[in-house]
Amino acid sequence: MLISQFLHALQLEIADKAGVDPFDVSLPSLVEYSPAWHDIDFVALVVERGRDAGFIRPSRRIRIQTPLIDLNDYQPPPCSGPQKLDTHQREK
Repeated sequence: MLISQFLHALQLEIADKAGVDPFDVSLPSLVEYSPAWHDIDFVALVVERGRDAGFIRPSRRIRIQTPLIDLNDYQPPPCSGPQKLDTHQREK
């Protein structure tokens, strides 16, 4: 569990420094190649050359995009006080 947290933190740091979405940083590539680069600044290397090497690439996940809605457009219904239910509307 500790190793996965370390790798995810590495993924987030690279994404932040590269200015990309964290899902654009390849976690499988980090798992495979990060242990071999213990003697250099691995984060700086990936930020600088990661796109060419495939560490940073467009994510394949689906991104749902919805329109922005101003919450001020919603108005609560007018309050007309308690209402009496008709007999046919009551639960049986």
